[in-house]
Amino acid sequence: MTAGNNSAAAADIERIVREVMARLPSAAEPAAPMDDADAATLRIAERVVSLAALEGKLNGTGRVVIASGAVITPAAQDYLRECSVQVHRENGQSQSPGRATNAVVAAAETTFDAAGFVSSLRQRGATVSLAGAGEITRVISQLTTDILTSNHIALLLTDQPVLAVCLANRTRGIRAFCAGHEDEVRRGVAAIGANLLVLEPRGRSLFQLTRLAAAFIDTESHECPAAYQEALGSSCASHK
Repeated sequence: MTAGNNSAAAADIERIVREVMARLPSAAEPAAPMDDADAATLRIAERVVSLAALEGKLNGTGRVVIASGAVITPAAQDYLRECSVQVHRENGQSQSPGRATNAVVAAAETTFDAAGFVSSLRQRGATVSLAGAGEITRVISQLTTDILTSNHIALLLTDQPVLAVCLANRTRGIRAFCAGHEDEVRRGVAAIGANLLVLEPRGRSLFQLTRLAAAFIDTESHECPAAYQEALGSSCASHK
């Protein structure tokens, strides 16, 4: 092939690449149109998007933008759906307001890749949000608040599982437990209606942790048994 032919081939490739890229949505933009000119936008910075944060603010609003790890309460989801408002996260992902979050995942004092864990669960079809990571007392305080205000279940990855369970169970309505096998997970949910599973990543693979989490998430009811409701609280009856 001559130098002239090489130049022509390179030019053709460049032209084709430009044409293909022009037809793809920009990496910095969501695939759906997001211009404020097309729809008024309400931005909410809170980590828990409640009905109170939305009421009286959606008149003329076409979309709501929330933080990437924010959780939408069921009442807020219903309100957004009734108002035909789209939800977009700061990372550009769009979400149907009618789609409930199955579980929230957080990490405390561990080097384990929580984002990879969440990705693995999503590949199994679970709707999971990542609440973040940090010092154990702060993370548990935020996580238990999410559980009680949003009425869904949660998972915590930590290298200090015993401490985490003790701290979490100080809050009424939180029923946290540890488990190392799938049957232990199911027994824990059946026994106390557990709404927070604490997992220790050390010594376990991503596959093993995902299986444990899936057993927890796939259990339809996390209702506290009637005999223990007064003592343990009855938050989080169901997450589906």
